[in-house]
Amino acid sequence: MMKEIGINTLSIWLAISLMAGICGMALAQPDGEPNGIEPARGFAPLCRMGMNLQCEMMPPQNEGFPMGVPLEVLYSGHGKALKGNESHNLRLKIEAIMPMQPRQIRDLLSSNKSLEEIRSDILSKGEEAGEKAFRGSMILDRSMYPLINIAITTDNNNSTITADLADITRTPPDDPTALGSIFLAVSPSGGKIIGEGELNIQEDGKEETYSLSLNMDRRRQMGKGGIGSAK
Repeated sequence: MMKEIGINTLSIWLAISLMAGICGMALAQPDGEPNGIEPARGFAPLCRMGMNLQCEMMPPQNEGFPMGVPLEVLYSGHGKALKGNESHNLRLKIEAIMPMQPRQIRDLLSSNKSLEEIRSDILSKGEEAGEKAFRGSMILDRSMYPLINIAITTDNNNSTITADLADITRTPPDDPTALGSIFLAVSPSGGKIIGEGELNIQEDGKEETYSLSLNMDRRRQMGKGGIGSAK
């Protein structure tokens, strides 16, 4: 029974992915919204009904996110972006993905394997090929920005994250320009994982700089939206 439910769930996801032509990510979520993304047209009622698998996997087309299957949530943080006397809500999410086309997923589903075997195949393919990539998003108040050129360096318990903010409104989605950049130093502090850094972003034709203070959840494990999240 559970196998059938799992296969049906993956089949629904595959059909939606094929229709949209993209496998999306579980995005950072703005305050006050159950799903922090604008769902593709035609799927908004499903999102409001709580069928959020479709919403998580389906940001609007051409949103600047690379195609792939989510493997692991690396960082998920929320906090404040400060500029002078201004205080803004900021959320950040970065995950590891394995580049995979819908055709490859369809082949796995048609192989008559169990859900666990399919999940294992996807994970092992990523490990063997070394094809893991990063995908991320940042939400400043209610404006969402895909992250590109993501780089993560780790030294013991400390990490640094750098990325550019994609401007998807002015260029083709497969070649976005940078609207700004973000730098974050992540380290343990007082029993928590804290991220502090700086955000530079173009606003109304000029560059604005924000100081960042985020509460980070560095899970290094399968998270919401990851192919291994079901146990």
